Amino acid sequence: MRIGQIALIRTATAADPVRDREDNAACACAMQNIQLGAWGHGLASYWTTSGAIVGKNLDMFWGVQPSDEMVGAIILGVAAADAKAVRYKQPEDVTTWL
Repeated sequence: MRIGQIALIRTATAADPVRDREDNAACACAMQNIQLGAWGHGLASYWTTSGAIVGKNLDMFWGVQPSDEMVGAIILGVAAADAKAVRYKQPEDVTTWL
């Protein structure tokens, strides 16, 4: 059952490319933290940038201004079944220590 959605919109800072990159990364961290909070409250979540949710045709729906960028949306709901994490690779198989 779908409960709602959360959109994350940011204002791009083209004049400062370093800050723009850092702001985008901070928004990605915020999106993950929202998902972790939802999970802590027993909700399932899905972060999407799908064209069905994000895109110029939907900017008016979300209230995206011309100077803004839609980072993505999180769909919240109740999971249809218990999901278990599946580890496809072991950490030591994908880690390089320098």
